[in-house]
Amino acid sequence: QPSLLPTLMPSSAPSLEPSKAPSDYPTTQPFQAPSMEPSKAPSDEPTNRPTKSIKPSPSPSAAPIAPTATPTAATPAPTTSAPTGSPSLTCNDSALRLKIPTVGKPKPYVSRYCSWVASKDTKNRCALPGVSASCPITCESCPTCEDPEDAMRFKFEYNGKEIVRNCDFIGRLPEKVAGRCAASEDICRATCGAC
Repeated sequence: QPSLLPTLMPSSAPSLEPSKAPSDYPTTQPFQAPSMEPSKAPSDEPTNRPTKSIKPSPSPSAAPIAPTATPTAATPAPTTSAPTGSPSLTCNDSALRLKIPTVGKPKPYVSRYCSWVASKDTKNRCALPGVSASCPITCESCPTCEDPEDAMRFKFEYNGKEIVRNCDFIGRLPEKVAGRCAASEDICRATCGAC
């Protein structure tokens, strides 16, 4: 039961429960210890003296690092020699959609990207016809310079149309090999001279 008149002297400890209604006037001095519960609403103005936390830090702070007595010398940049010979060709997984032949499945092909090969069961997926040559980074077959098997087909844009072809098509007409290699992103590494 609350008293009818306010006390003349404030209590020395906070009450355990918040007041039912806010006071008409703010206190002139903040209490020295933090309250046990957070405020219901944020303050209008920030405080100049924040309270100390009642909870310990979950992990200790790192010790400050003292500056060194003398500055450290800069490490000189390594020197490189001028390139020699022809540039080395890079080995990349194909970004094309692959039509991987299936055995004993209802569909003769499954359409996938090299990211599918890398995502799960990579060793077995790399063993599928043409996959190792199409995804040499994923299948760790960069040293082997070969085209995907003819059963492997891939989708690419050629002469303004999306087509699905194999490496036999890429190398069939010698005068068109360079253009077809560029359009198919050199997926036929041996035919395109990209390894």
